[in-house]
Amino acid sequence: MKANSNQVGEIILVEAVKQAKQEFGSRLIACYALGSLAHGGFSPQVSDVDLAIILTSPLTVENSHQIEVIKNHVKSLPIPLSERLSIFWGSLASLRKEETGGRFPPLDKLDLIAHGRLLAGNEVRTTIPKPTRREMEVSSSKFALNFLGTSEMNKDLLQPTNFFDKGVVLLTKIVLFPVRFLYTASTGDIGRNDIAVAHYLENNQGNKAELVNRAFRWRCEQPVCDEDTTKLMEKALIPLYLQFIDTYYCKMLDYKEINLAENLKQWRHELSSFVVTTS
Repeated sequence: MKANSNQVGEIILVEAVKQAKQEFGSRLIACYALGSLAHGGFSPQVSDVDLAIILTSPLTVENSHQIEVIKNHVKSLPIPLSERLSIFWGSLASLRKEETGGRFPPLDKLDLIAHGRLLAGNEVRTTIPKPTRREMEVSSSKFALNFLGTSEMNKDLLQPTNFFDKGVVLLTKIVLFPVRFLYTASTGDIGRNDIAVAHYLENNQGNKAELVNRAFRWRCEQPVCDEDTTKLMEKALIPLYLQFIDTYYCKMLDYKEINLAENLKQWRHELSSFVVTTS
């Protein structure tokens, strides 16, 4: 079952690597599988297909266009999940913070170092320094504010059953992203879905824990928006977000990241005022 489940993702990786070789030629140092296709837990229903591309220096604007060419080529292929390809890329120098450019957030960099599976080229992970805990937590705060904390997303958080209409991929991410970030804040490690959920359930109970448990099952089972699930989403989703925000607000204050802390505080105010008026 696992091999069959992974196969659709592996086909995407093969096609992407083939196109990367064509685009970059001798500049291509290595390609790695990342995420659930590297460390396990891949679900064809919801998982992204994560690929790392490492190039020689220097990085240029043209490289960004080449990455888009790779993604668009794969997306054009008549194969399942072709739209799920996510590419993290840079040079050895950028991964060592010796030059700028590319796309390699700290948590994905740690994933590369800890779990990356070589698909092509030379093994270079041992030459890349691990990101600091501060880098990972600051990056997580920025991602949460930019992706989860938008005005459009907040409207849906206040009416959480809207996420059922937007597909299971977004639905599971909306519930499990805060759980994964909480795991990173607690352990300093990557919040893989399976271990982050297990850690959360060990340390929490009640409606939030039940929602997290269900969302993890939705990665492999089709969710049903029935009355019970609707009530659970309404009771637990915003409290889960407040738990995440409170944790990272304290972290950002400790790091003297005042702007991030204030933005998290404002986000909390927007969500918690809704809880108060509807409780």
